[in-house]
Amino acid sequence: MFRKLVSNLSFSPALVGQLGFYAKRLKKEEVTRRAGLILTALALVVQSFAVFSPPESANAANSSDMIYGGVTTTDDVLRSYDNSATDYKKIMDYAGVTRAELANLKSGTINSKEYGTGSGTWLTWGRSSRFSEAQGQVTHDINGTIVYSKPLWLYDTLAYTIKYGSTYDALVGYSAKIGNFAIMKNCGNIITRVLPTPPPKISYVTVCRPGTGVITINESERLATDQPSNSTGCQPASACNLAVVDKIDRTHIVITAHTAIDRGATLSGYTFTIKKNDSNGAVIKEIKQDTTNIDYSTQSIELAAAGTYYVSVVAHTSLGDRTSTACAQTFEIAPPEKCAYNPDLVKTSSECQPCPGNTSLWYKDSDCTEKILSTKTATNLTQGNSLATTTLAAAADRIEYKLTVENIGKTVATATFKEDLGDVLEYATIQDNGGGVYDQTAKVLSWSDVVLKPGEKQSRSFTVSMLGTIPTMPRGQSEPSSYDCVMNNVFGNNIQIKVDCPTPKVVEQTVSQLPKTGPTENMLFAGVLLSVVTFFYARSKQLGKEVKLIRKDFSTGTI
Repeated sequence: MFRKLVSNLSFSPALVGQLGFYAKRLKKEEVTRRAGLILTALALVVQSFAVFSPPESANAANSSDMIYGGVTTTDDVLRSYDNSATDYKKIMDYAGVTRAELANLKSGTINSKEYGTGSGTWLTWGRSSRFSEAQGQVTHDINGTIVYSKPLWLYDTLAYTIKYGSTYDALVGYSAKIGNFAIMKNCGNIITRVLPTPPPKISYVTVCRPGTGVITINESERLATDQPSNSTGCQPASACNLAVVDKIDRTHIVITAHTAIDRGATLSGYTFTIKKNDSNGAVIKEIKQDTTNIDYSTQSIELAAAGTYYVSVVAHTSLGDRTSTACAQTFEIAPPEKCAYNPDLVKTSSECQPCPGNTSLWYKDSDCTEKILSTKTATNLTQGNSLATTTLAAAADRIEYKLTVENIGKTVATATFKEDLGDVLEYATIQDNGGGVYDQTAKVLSWSDVVLKPGEKQSRSFTVSMLGTIPTMPRGQSEPSSYDCVMNNVFGNNIQIKVDCPTPKVVEQTVSQLPKTGPTENMLFAGVLLSVVTFFYARSKQLGKEVKLIRKDFSTGTI
């Protein structure tokens, strides 16, 4: 249009009126395109906030996080490690990861199916118990800090993730003790391929230590000079008797020697010789005593080891040394009374103690341990008392949980009823606590401890009511089992009840599998749009300026 008017203007001066009309239209168009440019620029500014301050999920953190709220860089991990107010260093030391190995972490990703399902798979650690021992969960007591490790693939609950696994952002590293490991960015939890080797079991042995006697020690404290507990070389030196033997107690005896002196002979002393078994046995002890008492001489001797002993006495006189069969005697040291609970110990040993609740066992016997079997069932009362684990829980359903403890050991045991309801109460409320006490902060329902005899069992029950409206909260980022449409609950065994989540929940899970688009892609699109709008605005402005120049040339008669 512009080209047509300009080319015909010299032949038809009347077209100058249409040129003026065209100039007004270009001015309006310029105003419109300027407004579009301003709005596009404002939209680009708003979109930039999504890049520099991205939104956070409403369920981005969980009490199971080792570092609450997660981490972004290696420095975040090291700050938690160096913070004495946290237990993160204690957990890393237990797992076998050093600070230098944490400092070498690199940003990357891991997949729950990277090493398959079963032996060698990724193990994720956390502060909350979500699964049962039968599913591979292991409890770790780290000097009072309780953490749980479980296979990472247990969190794969969707058809797609069950087949292909879930991918997580992580800081990946290597440890000299446990090999490959990673730190989850969403929660700061450590992920390992293997579990740390538990400390060796302490083994106690009874040995003979020369100069000390029979002692019970840790197997690792055994010395090269230690001998078997019944070794002869461990018997303490002692004296024996002649003529008359008086026993004060089992190990303490008094030997009285008599000598007859006549025809002016004198007595200068005695030699008491104690041998093992008989006159040909090894000398146990030799005692020399100087005395001029011609009537008798006594020696008090203590022998700890049981057995037969031979004692002989030589009288030293002015006529020479004198001895005879009357100056020799054999006697017995009875063995110590055995411990009724462990025949390898004596009755007087500090280790001779019965098993609490079962006096037929030694207190260190392998059977003298509490063995409690904990089991749990769930029934959907609303849907015909059906098994809750095979029934889809709907809004307002009532579900009854039954906890049972049974003493399967050989001694009296104390059982604890404690129920972690953190995952259950995301979709339900407690309707009947069954006489238990509910801790609102820890989300734990507990009852008083009970003492069970061997073979005895007891049960506790409570009821929860599903919420009238099932929440549409998205699945947790740091704790995938949070708001995942499954109520997980562990008491010995794991109870998993699927929840009938509303359609928006399903749509959100389906969309999560689509190709990822984020602030970066949006910024690129907005940049292209801004370039296009700027071009058309500049073009309108340029055409308006050209029309002004043409009208000026027409007025001066140049055209």
